Parts: sequence; C-alpha cells; structure tokens
Amino acid sequence: MISVVQGWENFYWSHEDNNLRLTFFAREPDEEYVKFLCKKGAAPKDGYINAKMCHGIKCIEKFFSDLKCEDRLAFDKYIKENMTFFITPLPQRYTLADLNKYFEAMNSAGRALENYEILKVKLLKSIDSDKELYSRLWNIVADMDVPLVRKIKEGKKNGSSCSFS
Repeated sequence: MISVVQGWENFYWSHEDNNLRLTFFAREPDEEYVKFLCKKGAAPKDGYINAKMCHGIKCIEKFFSDLKCEDRLAFDKYIKENMTFFITPLPQRYTLADLNKYFEAMNSAGRALENYEILKVKLLKSIDSDKELYSRLWNIVADMDVPLVRKIKEGKKNGSSCSFS
C-alpha cells in the first residue's frame, strides 16, 4: 500500500508483461480494486471498495502528510535501500485448496524462512543491477517440477546417441 500511495509504479507493476505484481487468486474484486488504486484499471464493479485496504491507504497518507518533505524523501530512500521483499511464485498446478493451505501456513505465527530463501535474499542483495532478472532466474531454477535439462532422443541432434539441451 505504501507503493500505491507513493506512486512507485516499478514496485507494483511488472513492465515486462504489463501485469500487477500483487494478485488475488479467487478474489477478483480485490484484484480489480488494487488495479484501480494503481491507476491501471477501471473503477471496480458495483463500486466495490476493500475497506481494510482503504483504511490502510488513509493511514499511510496521513503518516506522509505529517512529514516534512525532506523526511518523506529520507523515508522513501530508507525503504528502497534497506527493505527486502521476498516474492515466491507458486506452481501453476496448485489448486485453490493448495493455495489456501499455503496461505494459511504462511500466515501462521512465526513461519521461518527456509535456508534457500535466506540465501536468495542475501545473494540478490549483493547484486547491483538486474535484480529482477536474477530473481526470476532463481525462481526458474528452483522450480523442481520443470526440468532444466531435457534428454534429446537418439539421432535428433547432430546424429549423437545422447545429448542434452
């Protein structure tokens, strides 16, 4: 919600596929509302408003309105330089029940990050450019449901009996 109030389009909007980075599977009205807040969508159907999001935005706007300009800029800088947002895409094959189970597990008290998740954050933090590219690459490599190396059948590539792509 801070990114919406501050207008950080690069944070909440993916320019490569023109989609919102934050999605609400099975909560279409909330997704439409967020797109509307990000000024990338029409007003939600039937005037729908997510009251909790609306309240959060009003609190954030109040917080920023009480700050001097230089303090607001310092706060922006602090968030952009010191905060780490960890985004984990879930497999396409997840059913609604799987997504709900995952959501409940993530929201239960004190789920610790896995070691590989901590490693990803630390490695990406040390990279100066193309963090989004390396994050996507990490996510592709981490998806154990999709093979990275596929065996080519005999005779299909350069006449060799076995090769890999």
